[in-house]
Amino acid sequence: MSGRRDRVYFLPFSLAAPDSRPYRQVGRLAKSKSSSNGAERHVGRPSVKLSTAVQVIFAVNDVTRSAAFYQGVFGWPRNELIDYREYVELHAPGGTLGLCERDTYASLTQATPMTPENGDVSPAYLYVRVPDVREAIAKLEEAGARPLAPLAPRSWGDEAAWFADPDGNVVAVAQAASD
Repeated sequence: MSGRRDRVYFLPFSLAAPDSRPYRQVGRLAKSKSSSNGAERHVGRPSVKLSTAVQVIFAVNDVTRSAAFYQGVFGWPRNELIDYREYVELHAPGGTLGLCERDTYASLTQATPMTPENGDVSPAYLYVRVPDVREAIAKLEEAGARPLAPLAPRSWGDEAAWFADPDGNVVAVAQAASD
């Protein structure tokens, strides 16, 4: 990471925790101290509230293009607190979608993200339940998503279709199947 020491990275707190800041700056690891009753405790780090909020992060080639793609399809607003050249977050219902430039993703994870080629796709997908699946499909197609699996009733009770975004990340759109 030479030459990148001035970067600040953030880790998510729960977006569902209204009484805490949604993000904290990553700092040094806390040291342990003994409390008055002799039990070891950690100091120097805020405690993280657990919640059901989920954050998905996709490695992308062009953060601006990817943000425009997902904002155009789903209308998710940007998290103005986390808005960098190499990383942005979009507020999705129940969590966030992070879009991280591939080199930054590799630096953070210490692993090179796969680059889908020749029609390949990433090995995971984002499953989004929407109020109108046909409208979402039209928006995905208009935005240039590549169709993978057509809209069809699924055994778990949804109608769902799968697409690849411009970087080969997979997104499914679904709604409850009508009887």
